[in-house]
Amino acid sequence: MSNKTYIYTGELKHWPDNYDYDPTYGMSKEEFFNFGPPPEPEDFADFWQETYRLNSEIPLRYSVKKISLPYDNDYDKYEVYYDSWEHFRTGAVVCIPRNGIVKQGHIAGHGYGGRTNFSVDRAIRDAAFIYPVHRGFDMSKHGEFPENNSSKHVVHNIESREDYIIRGCVAEMWTAVSVLLDFVPEVGETISYSGGSFGGGIGALALAWEKRVKKAKLSVPTFGHHPSRLACKCRGSGNAVSEYYRLRPEIADVLRYYDAAIAAKYIDIPTLVLPAFYDAVVPPPGQFAVCNAIKGPTTYYITSSGHGVFDDNRFEYDNMFAVDEEFFALR
Repeated sequence: MSNKTYIYTGELKHWPDNYDYDPTYGMSKEEFFNFGPPPEPEDFADFWQETYRLNSEIPLRYSVKKISLPYDNDYDKYEVYYDSWEHFRTGAVVCIPRNGIVKQGHIAGHGYGGRTNFSVDRAIRDAAFIYPVHRGFDMSKHGEFPENNSSKHVVHNIESREDYIIRGCVAEMWTAVSVLLDFVPEVGETISYSGGSFGGGIGALALAWEKRVKKAKLSVPTFGHHPSRLACKCRGSGNAVSEYYRLRPEIADVLRYYDAAIAAKYIDIPTLVLPAFYDAVVPPPGQFAVCNAIKGPTTYYITSSGHGVFDDNRFEYDNMFAVDEEFFALR
């Protein structure tokens, strides 16, 4: 029996644009639905399980300061800094309902534009939220890393499997789970994750090994199927990786260990996925490779376009609140 449920499938068409390439990459719906991960390195799981183990050995050290933000006034907000991979100090914001009703916890990833908005997701009820900000961005800026520059960030130390910046970003997400559990123990064992684009790819790489998270949503995830990603013309971070690859083709060996589609094979929790048929920023073949590889029960809500909304498909995004509300509802 298939573990995949399709609750919405948008249109596959070429939307009006000025790109000099096809953001559907000439694929049919059937090809998208059957596009899977690339071959897995023999020690892929060993590498990531060891990374998880090493990160878990870092003592849980975090600081908390109550702050005020001009929105979501029925939540108390806290600025948090915590030690994670290589003992880097990562920033986050935690939001806790002022009414004291906390029945679940939620970790929210961010896109490759960084994060300055910490408004809570109202579709997730009775939850305490943590919003990590990955190394190199906004409140987690540091001179060691490219600051608020996705094109430089995505290739930072990409020549080294051990030192590639994405390894630290994944580890930061694991530590965020520990911080939330320690700071707001009321969340108990009901913890979920959501992330889109960069946050979708980081989420897939993290969730493969993080068993404390019980449910997840991945939207237009990046880092999927690197052989395809390197061959697809696109904008954003994927283009930066492709350009770097043309100069240093040996990085393909490193990218095999940072493939979100391979990691997705190890995700065994209920997952809501939102890939898009048309996307000029994150190539859809890679998105579907991630979504199709997930081992656990997978619910598909497929939009006609990603990283850009057109008037004719705006309703697809308007409907997402109800989809999220149903998916993250407490049972």
